[in-house]
Amino acid sequence: MVSSLKPVTHRAAVYLLLEREDGMTPVFMRTHTKFMPGYYAVASGCLEAGESVEEGLRREVREEIGVELGSITLVHVQYRDAGAGDEWLDFYFHARDWTGEPVCAEPHKHGEIEWCAFDAMKTPLLPYIDAAIKAWRAGKIYSEFKH
Repeated sequence: MVSSLKPVTHRAAVYLLLEREDGMTPVFMRTHTKFMPGYYAVASGCLEAGESVEEGLRREVREEIGVELGSITLVHVQYRDAGAGDEWLDFYFHARDWTGEPVCAEPHKHGEIEWCAFDAMKTPLLPYIDAAIKAWRAGKIYSEFKH
């Protein structure tokens, strides 16, 4: 039997769940962006051509919050259907080891860094990030999100 499904090219994005010793994580409000301004987010971004997932994460974190990551752990993968054929694979990494102080390194895009607990995130948080964090905290390595 021949499949009637068309091949899909998924886009990929990376997200950092950075955690201080007190359990707090940095977030910032998306202020000057086309996509969902007024929502909080964690350091994240799209992979660029030729980048591995880890390389993309480390680059995005340097660009957005100005820190160099040490050890990282992949903690969650999310399939995200953003509608109209826009499908994503989102990779969430946890880290407790970094060099530098997290700052808003892209003030033309984001507000200042704010720290919050994973179980008391700033709102409104981007809904797919919120869903992924909740799934991760519940011990799930994989989830799906539809806009």
